[in-house]
Amino acid sequence: MDLWLPRKAEILELYALGDQSQAQMAERYGVTLAGFQKALARLGIAPKSRGRMGEANGRFRDGTQSTAYRAMIEKTHCNRCGTSEALLIHHRDGVHTNNTPDNLEVLCSPCHTRHHKQEYWARVKGSQS
Repeated sequence: MDLWLPRKAEILELYALGDQSQAQMAERYGVTLAGFQKALARLGIAPKSRGRMGEANGRFRDGTQSTAYRAMIEKTHCNRCGTSEALLIHHRDGVHTNNTPDNLEVLCSPCHTRHHKQEYWARVKGSQS
């Protein structure tokens, strides 16, 4: 706490009120991301909302990533096993910028993981031939 308390005003200015991400702040202070997140909690500084859009979002890369596809499909059940738990949207062709409805499929987390494990092992075995 002795390390972070004198820096609280700077952290508020650069991170909470500014445009610096947690990763940028961690790098600035030479600590891990987890270490900086713990410091935020100890100082009582709430993490920034993940609801920021575009360049204001800490995960923004080049503008091609979009999450609008998530609202395009109603997630009621997994298309493979039928469960209604832990549902997400899978891009069938693996291209995350191809958000056409025929490329999107509702899967539960276990089925999605299983699908990608099968793809991975098919590539590994194919490269050993």
